[in-house]
Amino acid sequence: MRWLNSLITLSLLTSLALAVPAKQEHFEAETSLRKSHKHRPQEKGGIAWDKNSLIIDGERIVLWQASLELFSWRLPVPSLWLDVLQKIKALGFNAVSFYSHWGLNNPSNGTLDFTGFRDYQPFLDACMQAGLWVVARPGPYINAETTGGGIPGWVLATDARTRTSDPKFEAAWKPYWTAMGELCAKNQWSEGGPVIMVQIENEYFLNGKGDMDLDYIKALEKGMIDAGVKVPLSFNDVGMKNRLVKGPGHVDLYGFDSYPQSLDWDACGAQEWRPVDERYHDYFESTSGKVGVPFYIPEFQGGTINQWTMPIAEDCQRLFGAEFERVFYLHNLASGVKMHNVYMTAILIRSISRTGTNWGGLAFPPSTTTYDYFAAIREDRTLRQPKYGELKVISHFLRSARDYPDAQVVGKWKVDGVGLEAKGAVVVTELENKDTRGKFYIVRHANSSSLATTEFRLQVRSGSHRQTTLPRSGHLTLRGRDSRIIATGFNFGKSRIAYCTARIMLATTIGEEDILLVYGDEGENHEIAFDEDGTSKLAVAQSDQEIKLENGVASFRTGSAAAVTSTLLKHGKRDMRVLIADTATAYAVWQPVLRNEDSQDPREAFYRHKDGDNVIVVGPYLVRDAVRKGKVLNVIGDLSESVSLLVFAPPDIESVLWNGQNVGAKKNNWNAWETDLAGPECFEAIRTDLAPWRYADSLAEIGSFDDSDWVDANHTSTGNLHKPYKNYKGSSILYAQDYGYHQGNLLFRGHFNATGREKRLFLSLSPGRYGAGSVWLNGEHLGSGSVPIDKIRSEDVNVSFALTPSLLRIGQDNVIVVLTDHMGYEEAGQFTDNTEDVKSPRGIRGYELVGGSEISWKVQGNVGGNWAPQDDLRSILNEGGLFAERQRWHRPEYDTSSWPERAPTDGLEKPGVAFYRSSFDLNVPEGLDLSLNVVYPDEKGPFRSQCWINGWMVAKRVGDLGPQLEFPVPPGILANGTNVIAVSYWSLGSTQRAKVNNGFDGIKVVASRPIKTGYNMQPVWQQYV
Repeated sequence: MRWLNSLITLSLLTSLALAVPAKQEHFEAETSLRKSHKHRPQEKGGIAWDKNSLIIDGERIVLWQASLELFSWRLPVPSLWLDVLQKIKALGFNAVSFYSHWGLNNPSNGTLDFTGFRDYQPFLDACMQAGLWVVARPGPYINAETTGGGIPGWVLATDARTRTSDPKFEAAWKPYWTAMGELCAKNQWSEGGPVIMVQIENEYFLNGKGDMDLDYIKALEKGMIDAGVKVPLSFNDVGMKNRLVKGPGHVDLYGFDSYPQSLDWDACGAQEWRPVDERYHDYFESTSGKVGVPFYIPEFQGGTINQWTMPIAEDCQRLFGAEFERVFYLHNLASGVKMHNVYMTAILIRSISRTGTNWGGLAFPPSTTTYDYFAAIREDRTLRQPKYGELKVISHFLRSARDYPDAQVVGKWKVDGVGLEAKGAVVVTELENKDTRGKFYIVRHANSSSLATTEFRLQVRSGSHRQTTLPRSGHLTLRGRDSRIIATGFNFGKSRIAYCTARIMLATTIGEEDILLVYGDEGENHEIAFDEDGTSKLAVAQSDQEIKLENGVASFRTGSAAAVTSTLLKHGKRDMRVLIADTATAYAVWQPVLRNEDSQDPREAFYRHKDGDNVIVVGPYLVRDAVRKGKVLNVIGDLSESVSLLVFAPPDIESVLWNGQNVGAKKNNWNAWETDLAGPECFEAIRTDLAPWRYADSLAEIGSFDDSDWVDANHTSTGNLHKPYKNYKGSSILYAQDYGYHQGNLLFRGHFNATGREKRLFLSLSPGRYGAGSVWLNGEHLGSGSVPIDKIRSEDVNVSFALTPSLLRIGQDNVIVVLTDHMGYEEAGQFTDNTEDVKSPRGIRGYELVGGSEISWKVQGNVGGNWAPQDDLRSILNEGGLFAERQRWHRPEYDTSSWPERAPTDGLEKPGVAFYRSSFDLNVPEGLDLSLNVVYPDEKGPFRSQCWINGWMVAKRVGDLGPQLEFPVPPGILANGTNVIAVSYWSLGSTQRAKVNNGFDGIKVVASRPIKTGYNMQPVWQQYV
């Protein structure tokens, strides 16, 4: 079978001891690194910590967490939350962090909404079920590349100074903050929930000087404590700035974020890397390490956001792939990091798993609809290989290496590679657990961007400080952007190995047998030493692979997936099995936490070091869970193709099921269970044929139109610090947020009585970065403008139009119509030395009618604005002000049968807004998971298009900016049966014919390749949310 062909098994009976020893060269340990700062553990709410690590229920842990930052609200389908969480748990992660979104939970003053996907309790319940601790990050400001950084629009419309102790701002955040505090308190670890930490604010400082309002921070901390939160409070500093480590307002657990990889898109094509940051360890020792806090990075880069004008995604993806993880994450471990959050992992959720979708108006201006973030779990919830696999092997090593949490950095030096050009080519960092004398040597190229292949040998020390050179025969190899951990004195189960030059993925005990799984690239030579004095006698009981046994050392070569090798060795009294895999095979190895179906322990799903009752699974696309009932083991997982299944299970197991079904698994001569599993069966491609398109005009406002129920835009002053531009003489404030509109398209209608002396109309449109606007007078298109893309982060575009007599209606009411985009609010502008950038106006920032009278304005956005939004299900951010949206044409319940049939390819005769509706039937068989993609053709032009599926705005395409063409739509927004697709097309072109086919000729809905899943998808497919 294929998986048997790609695994080598060494079954050992052994009593193991540490070996290492010889003459040390090139050792230049920094004595400061050797100093041990022992602190008595601190404790809050059942969570303890000292300088070395967190301690939960008496066990030291490396907090290895996935950022699901925008998880619940970027995937607004609660029934899919557990799906993503299980994929994160399968990575070997033990925690997730998540942002809550003040703007979604508090859409208007006095209204708190924790219903539907805005209810975080089901998310926390799912975390508990998956066995993942939670770091709550409620803000109130979260950043997160979301509009306003999560601050509600209604708050941004006030004169309150955001992120300060301004009483007006405190009065605004307090109801939301209290509700989140009570939620966290109810779900904290000591109360039986998964929350182990609550973060205060995010990346907080106010200006270029780094000033902070400590009264604001202390008020937030007091609010959490008053709500009953007992677990530690944490802080995410913007880089190494030493804020809130100690002194007034200091938190319990301090950390800083780091995004070392270049975000210069020109670097994508060139694949340019920035070097690792060598300052981390010294900074930690001089700051939080001094006060007994473990080294914490609450956000470390896992990818990057997708931005307008961004180049080909795959080019950028390679900058954040498996090599990036191997070099940068292991460098963090070499720096002593013990609490590490990958942003996202899942996007929805910044780097491990997939991010989510910026549906509706969630995004801040530079971000496209996707928030995939090049994460290990894609936006469509599929696994991004090899990134997912590499992250998994690192994660499993960390949870297997029980000596690592208490290990400290004790040395760092350079090693020469083979050849004159490789002098000092390799950097080695040594970490040691002083109590067990277990050591971890983390090696990489001194030039972390190097593409060279370097062979070298490594001098290490045993617990008695004797020195030896590894490997004993041959060399270790770094291949380009590479890093690895070499363990000595490695303890697991009841075993201890002297050293291992192969990469260790996991170490566990099943029954009475200790199991070590190591891996390496095809053709690599490896050594495992089993005792110190080299006198042990290893006997080969059975072997079909060449393996060299000498002086207590087993030497072997990593095979390929085609190799069939198995070796049984006998030595000592303790059973030990060594599994050897090539790297690709290691990516398909899983170690789910084995649960007992009859257990009443809600914490059973959390990983703990335990002997005996463990399981290892090899082969499937994903393993979600392993549940035993008596002597029957049920392995639950997913398949993308047919595979061979290999399961190492406790010896008393008598039957192995796959997703509850008997699949004929039998024991092999390793006492492992094996069988073949059929992948998704041959199926007729899931059809998504679209019904004939129907059409309606969605710019009725430029004709004879009654705007009497629109809001009068007649304010003459604003509390916004960003005042109208002084060079315009118009007197009305035309900031949409001042009138309760905070997302989506905005419409303004300006009335004036023409005298014939009007010569020119000047407008400063402010849709935000990458935005645009169009202008009509008396039904005639005057022109359009797009915000320039420049280095000064322009948010406005200035337009002016000559007013000829033919355009005017002398002595009558003349109507100016302005349609603008709303690209979302900026995040707080501390990076531009202006925190209140978050309040940058949207709408019109200045106007003047030269030669004419004052203009009387009306404004319209989403129906009800923020004071009475109409879509409780999808939230205030789902709808804008287009005529079609206000008439609810995008919602599935609206009847369009009377509309004429007209395809998008028929185009528009002149600039305007067209609206199209169609439908498609979906019939996904039971047991399959997939998502659909709305696919736009790669055609460019001056247009902007939005797409809704069953009422959810799931896509925004900007024809002259790109780059996103495919927009995933998850089950739950889709459902079996009839699904409705609606598309708006805003042509910004000049008065010549602007064909719609420049925008979406051939727009289609395409099903992804299905996954045969053990996840219960039936409720998801039955009815869309």
